[in-house]
Amino acid sequence: MENLISLCMIVKDEEKVISRCLDSVQGLVDEIIIIDTGSVDNTKTVARRYTNHVYDFEWINDFSAARNASLRNATGKWILVLDADEYMNSSDIEGLITDLQATPTDKDSLKSFMLPIHNFTGQTVDPSRVMISQGARIFENQKGIYYSNPIHEQLTSNHRKITFNDLPYPIFHDGYTEIRVESHNKTERNLSILESMKTEEKLRDPYFCFILGNACTSDNQLERAIQLYRTSIASSAPSHSWYVHLLDNLISTEIKLNNYVEAYHLILQAMTEYPEISDYYCHLGILYEQFGMFQQAINSFEQALALAEMAVHQNRPYWNVQPSYGSTVPLQMLFNLHVQLGNKTDSVRYGVQLLQIQPKNYTVLQQVWELLIQAEQDEEAIIRLFQTVYPNPKAIEYAALFIVALRTGSRSLSSYYHKKLVIDVSPNDALTYHLLQHEEKPFKLTIDMKLDASIALMAAVLYNDPQYLTAITEYRDSALELWTHHNALLASPDIPPQLTDAASELLAKTLFILLRYSYNDIYFHWLQSMATADTINILANLMYEFGYYEPAVELYAILLDNEVLSTKGMVYIGQWHFISNNSDDGYLFVNNAFDHEEDLSIIGWVFNYCSKNQYEQFLKRYLEAFPNFINLPFLIQPAKNL
Repeated sequence: MENLISLCMIVKDEEKVISRCLDSVQGLVDEIIIIDTGSVDNTKTVARRYTNHVYDFEWINDFSAARNASLRNATGKWILVLDADEYMNSSDIEGLITDLQATPTDKDSLKSFMLPIHNFTGQTVDPSRVMISQGARIFENQKGIYYSNPIHEQLTSNHRKITFNDLPYPIFHDGYTEIRVESHNKTERNLSILESMKTEEKLRDPYFCFILGNACTSDNQLERAIQLYRTSIASSAPSHSWYVHLLDNLISTEIKLNNYVEAYHLILQAMTEYPEISDYYCHLGILYEQFGMFQQAINSFEQALALAEMAVHQNRPYWNVQPSYGSTVPLQMLFNLHVQLGNKTDSVRYGVQLLQIQPKNYTVLQQVWELLIQAEQDEEAIIRLFQTVYPNPKAIEYAALFIVALRTGSRSLSSYYHKKLVIDVSPNDALTYHLLQHEEKPFKLTIDMKLDASIALMAAVLYNDPQYLTAITEYRDSALELWTHHNALLASPDIPPQLTDAASELLAKTLFILLRYSYNDIYFHWLQSMATADTINILANLMYEFGYYEPAVELYAILLDNEVLSTKGMVYIGQWHFISNNSDDGYLFVNNAFDHEEDLSIIGWVFNYCSKNQYEQFLKRYLEAFPNFINLPFLIQPAKNL
């Protein structure tokens, strides 16, 4: 019987992932062809467990040459192309086989099928962080079909036209996660190949400029990337397969380079071309947020979510590039914005929605917990709320809830989740729990312990034992400096505080923990006798950023009275006045802060909270500092509506 599907792969040093790929196609493919381009690990040994068709190929910086070597050895009617860091759903096997068996051949053309490729981005594989592209991964195995181009290789035929149709069976790819990119030096390799291809003719090719721009972006050559993207889009059209990815990359890079005028007009153009797509409302929200236009950003992110919800009901895609533009990205941004605006109810609502999609987003978990504690939410209600996020908690999730309870100083809740633990926590977290519970007996120190500087310093002082400081992994010198100063104060209470910058920062972080853990005596003693102006500024900013507005404002008042309030402190106290409906005082503080540091984001606060006259006065100063923004319509035109 003729083989229906041949899997063709090229690999190098993929022993960690190749089994996942080959396991995923068991029952789908009839033969497996593997071309190894120089592995020095056990890739070939693993591959031979699945197939006898493993061939060596000398790498010549040409992906097409290696791919074509795999095609020459394939005997199936159809060829499926996968990389080792890709895999498929076993549930799709039956449907894919049925579709290929039912596809007739055509003497006038060669058939190829585009499959959706779900590219995981970020540090690790996270289903909520996916960029979706299309790739011609299944095609007829006929004479004359081959790959061209050394990189981003393209299917080509000398004899017949290749037709491209869609199939709905996804390929999952984790090769763009940061750890995979770093381990394979993909950026350096790809850029080297593209540079070797570069000619004047190639630099007039919009697709080549696009892929070279992507390689430059990966190598953090953003200025070069933006020129390539701009060249590409001038000759690209929405009908081109790369267009939406080019548009997305261009907008993102313009924003990263602070080219906000260019980004804004691109976003408006994209909204006109794709009015029912979430991506560009998300980009607009990100741009508004850069300018402190928080309410405008909220409106844009809410629109992105609304478009996604409508599209889901209509059973159609709501994104062009990343599904996260209609889900996790706007939810994360709405959560952050409402936190900064002091809207605790809305913050918790969006935070919980985000956690239900990203249960491992422990940063948001802690922030939501903070908000609930500050709102004096009943502890039983907190437990019930997180049961909706983790309805059947795994051991790691109980550990996460326990650690978050520790970080937020929740004594009884940390005790509740401590009893639920079925795995050991780190020595640092065990010591932290010991301190939070105000255990009088010293925590046993072992030789292999690794401790956070603030926790070790607290233990050293509370148990009068400097040995805890020897277990510090970072800021040990600063902790020793504070320990020495603490003991000197016991002998001579009037010693003026003189600390290095690093020690001042560590002291601020430690004071914050002391306050949250109710070690009030030490907190006030150190605040009055050890803290410098830098320490108090850092501490006040920490309090403000975590939502503890009242104690932060009390410290800001002390700093203001002594004329040592930092610029960031001026901005924060100005924002506090704004959200407290005291716009005149808010304006005074942010206007004064702008004298010291020309902060891009202040304009939004003035726009949304101040009078028309105040805004016009401030806008004049702002445009003197940022003259390029005179062409941003949302800064200039809306002033008349204030």
